[in-house]
Amino acid sequence: MHVLGVVKTQDRLRWVLAYWDEKLVIEQAQESLQIPEDVLSIKNLKIVTGLEGSSVLRRDLKLPLTTSNTIFEALPFQLEPLLPFPLDQSIIYPQMHHLGKETFVAAWVATYEIVTSHLEKWKLLNLEPDLISCETLALARWARAFFPKEPELVVIHENLGVALQNDRILCAMESSDPARLKLFLKQKYPLFTWVEQGPSPQEWSFAIPIGLAMEAFQKSPCQFRPKDALSSRQRLRHRFLMRKAFGAGIGLTLLTVLVSSSIFYYKEAQLKKEIAMFHELSKGSLEENVQSFRNSLLKVAKTKTTAFNFPSTQEVLAWLSTKSAPIEITHFEYEIHEPLLVKIGIDFQAPAPSVADQFIKQLQQSPTFVEATQGLKWTSHPQGYKLFFELQAKP
Repeated sequence: MHVLGVVKTQDRLRWVLAYWDEKLVIEQAQESLQIPEDVLSIKNLKIVTGLEGSSVLRRDLKLPLTTSNTIFEALPFQLEPLLPFPLDQSIIYPQMHHLGKETFVAAWVATYEIVTSHLEKWKLLNLEPDLISCETLALARWARAFFPKEPELVVIHENLGVALQNDRILCAMESSDPARLKLFLKQKYPLFTWVEQGPSPQEWSFAIPIGLAMEAFQKSPCQFRPKDALSSRQRLRHRFLMRKAFGAGIGLTLLTVLVSSSIFYYKEAQLKKEIAMFHELSKGSLEENVQSFRNSLLKVAKTKTTAFNFPSTQEVLAWLSTKSAPIEITHFEYEIHEPLLVKIGIDFQAPAPSVADQFIKQLQQSPTFVEATQGLKWTSHPQGYKLFFELQAKP
């Protein structure tokens, strides 16, 4: 992503074109009447401008809070008595520095009116910023990036001045009288390192646009542009992302339909294959073949029921109750096995082995439901006796 940091100096524009590659890389730094078209046409270009330092209020707060969500909720109530304008007309950018059980908050505040005027000014120059920061904040970003080994630092750049202590901005001011601003900062921060020039003349001359360009690469960048007033590039990117998301959704839907159809056709082919093992398939649909197979099964079932009619569960239990042996049935099973087979399983208790033997003989006496060809099998176990036999079909 390329970033264009730009400031207006009288009748000219001072700008830098930069990108991030482990550090800020300045590709171009120029002063011109307008931004070249080949720069503005760069894909995914982000333009950053800054409000004048005198247009932005800065308020320092110390809150006994540590979580960001709680701080965001409490911040409006803490700021309201400190602002000379209504809170609902304000746009706030908070910088938070957590120290133990408390947090230092530097709140940068601008009004909607100032931001609207700023946008109109750049619109006359045919530029539409994506990010709106602040020039004094940009100077602080620049100072910390180019002088990382100086923990306490004062920087005077033309009519702007900032004082830094590690990552905290202690003071950020703009003054029409640079000499007076310099005197004030010298008296307030006499032991701080003093900076009035950069590592190179170009980096010093373009300090503010460089600092503005750096804003786009911050984890929580300053943004005074209202959320409901997207730039034309942001709207295009938003529409592009929406179309991309919509296209991805359509693609996922089609993929789901394709996979589901494949599974359906595979299952259909498997089912037809299984039906074909027992029934001749027609050229009709799967539903027609299933219905045809079902009808043929019903036809066979009706035929077999007429030829082989087995006693029901109730009939078997009624038959068992006619036996005179004094036994107690504890479990009864009636199992239908394919093709034409019904098996009976009985668990029972008897007071003596002779009584159990008497009961077995009574079951085999005519009339009996025991299939004679297979006979009756029985065993004893600690809880009683268990017997099995196949049920004889009715004549």
